Amino acid sequence: APVAPVAPAAPVAPVAPVAPVAPVAPVAPVAPVAPVAPAAPARPYRTPASIAYALFLVAAGFCFWEWELDGRGLNGIGATVFFIALIVGTLLYFVSNGIKQSVRSGILLGVAVAGALPFALCGPRGINVLLFMFEALVCLMWAACSCHSLLKRMLDGFVVVDLARHSLVVPFRHFGWMFLCLASLFGRLVRGKRARKAVLVGLVGLVATVPLLLCVIVLLSAADDGFYALVDHALVTLMALDPARLVEYAGELVIGLPVACYVFGATVGNVAQRLRPSWGGDQKTGGRLAQAHEVEQSVGRLRIVPPALFALPLGVFAFVYLVFFIAMGSYLFSALQGELPESLTYAQYARRGFFELCCVAAINLVIVAFVHLTVRRRHDGTEAGAGPGARGRIPRAICLVGGIVSLETCLLVVVAASKMLLYIDAYGLTRLRLYTIWFMLLLLAAFVLLTLWHMRRFNMARPLVAVACALTLALGLVNTDAIIAHYNVDRYLSGKTEEVDVQMLATGLPGAGLSPLMRLQDEAPDSDVRLKAAAVIREKNKADAKDELPWYRWSLVRLP
Repeated sequence: APVAPVAPAAPVAPVAPVAPVAPVAPVAPVAPVAPVAPAAPARPYRTPASIAYALFLVAAGFCFWEWELDGRGLNGIGATVFFIALIVGTLLYFVSNGIKQSVRSGILLGVAVAGALPFALCGPRGINVLLFMFEALVCLMWAACSCHSLLKRMLDGFVVVDLARHSLVVPFRHFGWMFLCLASLFGRLVRGKRARKAVLVGLVGLVATVPLLLCVIVLLSAADDGFYALVDHALVTLMALDPARLVEYAGELVIGLPVACYVFGATVGNVAQRLRPSWGGDQKTGGRLAQAHEVEQSVGRLRIVPPALFALPLGVFAFVYLVFFIAMGSYLFSALQGELPESLTYAQYARRGFFELCCVAAINLVIVAFVHLTVRRRHDGTEAGAGPGARGRIPRAICLVGGIVSLETCLLVVVAASKMLLYIDAYGLTRLRLYTIWFMLLLLAAFVLLTLWHMRRFNMARPLVAVACALTLALGLVNTDAIIAHYNVDRYLSGKTEEVDVQMLATGLPGAGLSPLMRLQDEAPDSDVRLKAAAVIREKNKADAKDELPWYRWSLVRLP
C-alpha cells in the first residue's frame, strides 16, 4: 500500500532579541577622611613640672653663693642641705615625668645621700673640696642612670666617657633651656601676643612716669597730714633696709643663674632623652647623645700600634724595676720590718725616694693605660663585628709584661706606704700624712686589680669604682681630725713620743674637739704641757664664744 505523505513541519518562530542590560552606574568613591592633626608635643622646658623645677633651681643657685658653698660654706651644714634639697627636688621632677628608680639608680642615690653628710658631720677640713666634687659627679651619674642615658647598662670602662659626657656635654648643650623655661612661664601668665605686648609697653610707661609720680606724691604729702604720715612710715621702713645688702642679694641672684642653668641642663637634658617620643624628638635642641657602638668604633680606630712596638719597651721597664729591687732590697724593705737604716733619720729615710716612688707608680699607670688603648688586638673570627671597633684579644706578650709591670708597681706602692707609716710612727699623724696613706691605698687597689686583669680578663670597672666610692665615703664620713688628735695624744701619754704639738691640736684640727686637749691637761706627765693645754682650752673657749658662725656653717663638731 502506498505510504501516506508526511506533512511538512510548521516553521519555527524567530526568537525575539534579548534587550541589552543597562550598564550599572559606577559607585561614587568615598571621600577620604582628613586625618586629625596631632597636637604638638610640649617642649621639655615648657611643662609645668619643668617650670617649677627651674624656679626651685634659681633659689638653689642663690643659696649656693649666699651660703658660701664656693669656699668656707663647705665646712658646715649648708652644703649638706644644698645637696639634699637638690636630690629631693630632682627626684620629685623625675616622679612627675613618670621616671622610676631602678636598682642601679637606687644604689647611686644612696651613695649621693651618704656623700652629702660629711660637710655637716665633720666640719672644716682640707678635703671638703674633693668631697664636693665627688658628690657633684655622683649626683650627675645618678640623674643619667635614672633616665637610662648611660652608654651601657653595665658598669665598665665606658664610665670615664659617661663622666665626661654628663658633666660637660649634656649640661652645656642644654644650658639655655632654663631661660626658655622662664620665658614660657611669662607666656603662661600672659596669654596672647597682644596681651604680652601690652604688658611690656605698660612696664615701659610705668618706668617713664616714675619722676612725675614722685612729684605728685610730694605734693599730696604737703597737702594732707595723714597721707604725709603714711609716706613717712613707708620711707622709714625702706631706709631700715640695708641698701648694700639688697645689692648683694641681687648680685647673688644673678650669679646663681649659671649654677641653676647647669643643673637644669643636666637633669632636663637627660629626661628629654628618656621621654623623647612624647616630647617630639627635636634634634636641634635636644641633640643626639653618642651611642656606645659609636664610641667603640672611635676607640677601635686608635688600636693600630703593633704589639711588638710595646712588648720590648715594657719588658725593659720590668727588668729595670727588678734590678732596682735586687740592688736596693735590703735598704728599701727595712721599712716593712720597722727598722731604720744606719746614718739616716726618720725624716731623711721617709722623704728619700718617697715622692720618686709615687711618681714612678703614676707613670706606670699612664703607660699601661696608653698601651691597652692603642695596641692592636687579635681577632679569631668568632667575634661579632670583628672590625676596627671590635674589642678583640690583647696579645699574650702584652698581657705578660703588663702584668709584671703592674705587680712590680704594687710592690713600689707598698714600699712607699711602709716608709710613710714608719715616719708616722716616729712623728705622729697630720692631715697630709693621713691623706697620703689614703691615696696610696687607692693606688694599691687599682694596681692589684690591674694585675689580676692581666692574668684573666674581667670587668675591672665595677670593683674599682666600688673601692673608690667606699674609700671616699669612709674618708668623708669619718672624723679624720679626731683620729689624728687622739692618735698623737695616745702616743704621747703612752711614752712612745716625747713631744706633742698642743697648738696644732687647737688650731690645726678644729674638728677634733676638746677631748684630746682635756686629756693632756689632766694626764700629761710634763707640767709645761699641762699648762699649755689649759691655756689653749681657755683661748679656744673665748674664741668660740666670740665667733658667731652663721647657721649654714654649723657642724656636728662646731655646734653653737
